[in-house]
Amino acid sequence: MARFIRAKNTWQKKGRRRAGTGSRRPHGGGHGRSRKAVPAVPADWSKDDVTPVQVTVIVPVYNAGPYLERCLASVAAQTHPDVQCVLVDDGSTDDSVASAERFLAAYGGPVDFRLLRHESNRGQSAARNTGIRAATGDYLYFLDSDDEMFPDTLARFVACAGAGDLDFAVGEFEIEGGAFPRWAVRMAAGAHRGRDAILGAYLRSDWQTLVGNRFVRRRFLVDRELYFAEGLVHEDDLWTLMVACRAETMGVVKGPTYLYRVHGHSTMTANPVRRFGAWLQILGMMEAFLGREGLGSRPDVLRFLAVRRAELVDRARQAGLNAYAVYRKDVRAGRPFRWSTFRGMGGGWKIRYLHSLLPVPVGYVYLKMAMRAVPWLGAARRQNRKSGTGCAAG
Repeated sequence: MARFIRAKNTWQKKGRRRAGTGSRRPHGGGHGRSRKAVPAVPADWSKDDVTPVQVTVIVPVYNAGPYLERCLASVAAQTHPDVQCVLVDDGSTDDSVASAERFLAAYGGPVDFRLLRHESNRGQSAARNTGIRAATGDYLYFLDSDDEMFPDTLARFVACAGAGDLDFAVGEFEIEGGAFPRWAVRMAAGAHRGRDAILGAYLRSDWQTLVGNRFVRRRFLVDRELYFAEGLVHEDDLWTLMVACRAETMGVVKGPTYLYRVHGHSTMTANPVRRFGAWLQILGMMEAFLGREGLGSRPDVLRFLAVRRAELVDRARQAGLNAYAVYRKDVRAGRPFRWSTFRGMGGGWKIRYLHSLLPVPVGYVYLKMAMRAVPWLGAARRQNRKSGTGCAAG
C-alpha cells in the first residue's frame, strides 16, 4: 500500500500556473552541466501546432540520497509550463525521503510535486506502476532518481509527441561514467507510423530499451494494460518490447534529452550472476509474449531472438562459471541442445555451440578459448557493447 504525501505548493490550480516557458534555474544551484542548445520545436512548426498538455514525470526512488536532489532540481527546471512530478519511494533505508521532503518544503515553483511511499521494498516495477496509477498527465515521462533531465526535455517531447497525439516518443542519452558519451537513436526526427515499422525499428535496435527517457501517452499505456511486470530485474527490455508491439505511432526527438549515470550502485553494475539470471528470465518472457501476439514466426523476430540467445551465451561467459551453469541448466530444461541439431549446423556455428554438448566446467573453458581464438564469435559481444543496452552509440 502506498502512503501519500503532497508538496505544499500543489494548491495552485492548473489555470493559475505561471504562464510562459521562460528559463528557470533549478533549486539547489542549477543543473551543473552545459549542453549545446537544441531547438525545442522544428523550424517549420508554429506555436499553434502544439496543444498544451500536462506531463507527469514518474520518479521511482530507492536509496538515491546522493543523487536525488539534482534529479528533482532538473524536474523543477523544466521550461514546459504544466508539469506534475510523482515520486514513489520504494522503502528506502537511507535519507532519500528526508532529502525529498526538504526539497519539496523549500520549493515554491509551478511543478506539482507529489511524494508517495511504499511501506516496504517492492521493486522498481511496482514503484513505476504506483506512479502510473497516481498520474493525471496526458503524457507520462519516466525518470530514474539517479539521473537528470535537461531544462527543455519536456518541451521538446511535447512538441514532437503532443502535436501529433503519438503513442510514445524516444530521445537520446548523454552518458556519465559509461564507455560511450552518448546513446543515439538511429531514426529520423519526427513522427513514425505503423506497427510493423515501429516493431521493425525496435528489433534492429534503432531505439533504446531503457524505460528512463521514455515519453508515453497515458491513455495508450492504460488502455493497452502496459504496466510493468513486478518482481523482475531488467524489466525495461520486456516492457519496451510490449510497447513496440502495440504502438501504432511514435515520435523521435534528436539530441540528448536525458543524463544517464553509470555508477557502482546502478542496476547496470549489479551482481553479474543475478543480472544474468534476470536476462535469462526476461528472454523467456519475451519469447512467450511474441508468441501470444502472433509474431513469433516473423523473420526479423526470429533473427532478434537468435541474437539475444547468442548474447546470453557471451554474457554467461563474462559473468563467470556460476552464470554459465545457470544458462546450461535453462537450456537443458527449456531448449535442449541435441546432437541432431549440432550436426545440421554450419562449421562456424558448430565451433560456437560445441560448448553446449560438453560438461559444464569444460564447456565454460572451451567457450572462453573459442571466443578469443575465432574473431567472429565475439561479433555479438562487440555489437552489444557498441549499442549499450540495445541502443546505438553516437
